[in-house]
Amino acid sequence: VVAPQGNTGLVYDGSEKQLLKTEGSITSGGSLVYAVTTSDSAPEAAAFAEQAPSATAAGTYHVWFKAAGDNYVSNVPAKITVAVSQATAQITKEPVAKSGLVYSGADQELITAAESSVGAVSYAVTAADVTEAPTSGYSETIPTAKNAGSYKIWYRVADTDSIIGTQTAAVEVTVAPLALKQSDVNVAKNGDYTGQPHAPEVAVTAGSLTLVKDRDYTASWTEDM
Repeated sequence: VVAPQGNTGLVYDGSEKQLLKTEGSITSGGSLVYAVTTSDSAPEAAAFAEQAPSATAAGTYHVWFKAAGDNYVSNVPAKITVAVSQATAQITKEPVAKSGLVYSGADQELITAAESSVGAVSYAVTAADVTEAPTSGYSETIPTAKNAGSYKIWYRVADTDSIIGTQTAAVEVTVAPLALKQSDVNVAKNGDYTGQPHAPEVAVTAGSLTLVKDRDYTASWTEDM
């Protein structure tokens, strides 16, 4: 039996890795079969197959092998150990705060997407005056906001069993309030004077956006109309 040789220098990148550099062989009358475990215990006979073993996640793998065929009965498997190392993530493209954002009544994306060498970039949003990165609430979705205000977008590649993540960094972005003109405010006449108090009907429309009273604006008056 010629023993297989394990691959070296394997590093996680999300793809499947062949664990063997060269497959073993036997001189005649059968073939080598393989099984993989992450523990040091030999696998059951049913776990062995002729297909060369592979793995995707980082970790230490025990590749067991033995001869199988009519000339080989109940032989004890041998093993070699192969490692797939963790990858170290780097941010290869920083997120950029979007400029010129103005309240529109709809959710707006706050940044352009970041990119990384390996793993997914995730984001969390806080108020702009927060100085410590949050430990939870991260999502791979590009963050959005509806209301006017200043926001801090935290981003990172998180640690996993296969990835050494990045440090958490942040970028700030502002959604400006909508500036209304006098012509955006329409005060409708509310009937003839009756001597009784009554409120005017106020409608505020800026372009195609109709603002909602007491949510987007408040209205007050000093005299009965």
